[in-house]
Amino acid sequence: MKYLGVLVFSLAACGDDSAAPPPEGATIYSVTFDAAWSMGSHPTGFPANPHFSPLIGMSHPSGTSFFEPGAASSPGVTNMAETGGVSPLDSELDAILNAGGALDTFVGTGVATSPGSASGVVGVDSANPNVSLTTMIAPSPDWFVGLHDVSLVDASGNFVPTLTVDVAAWDAGTDSGVDFASANDPTSPAATISTLDVMAVTGSTDAMGSVTFTLMQ
Repeated sequence: MKYLGVLVFSLAACGDDSAAPPPEGATIYSVTFDAAWSMGSHPTGFPANPHFSPLIGMSHPSGTSFFEPGAASSPGVTNMAETGGVSPLDSELDAILNAGGALDTFVGTGVATSPGSASGVVGVDSANPNVSLTTMIAPSPDWFVGLHDVSLVDASGNFVPTLTVDVAAWDAGTDSGVDFASANDPTSPAATISTLDVMAVTGSTDAMGSVTFTLMQ
């Protein structure tokens, strides 16, 4: 079973308070992840210590993201999905930013016990109005929830004051475990990122949580 230890996760759940502020001139959004995963909502295989790793994501142009359904998981996405660690995914996102493929990256807090909430802050602009983010479903083999290429502008091109989106659940394709308590079982060769069958593993079709973006400035 792959997950952060209690002490390590407790420290990581605090988030990265030393993260650089959003770029000057960016439109700033607060990001709130509300985890809905509970024994009542998703009873099948419900673990003793349900939690989510720190939020990590970036703002970017439409059609760009750091994870792609049907594509292989990067080393950073693999480690996030299997252990909840934000490294080396944070370095991968910084590389995308430095190459001009993103405006802002962020690491937020985690959810120490689900249900619960986590938060972060992200800057967007007219050229980079979309956000992608992830957080590990923990414990789990290699499962995570996240948003892929979500736009914060409306049909008129204006930034929305608020937006709430259910998170999708994903399988990173790197571990073949079938439930939350599965022992490590690396998938060889690794598969691609795919939609997690939430009904099969949790007993419910409900989303495991939602993310709310709220315009700050």
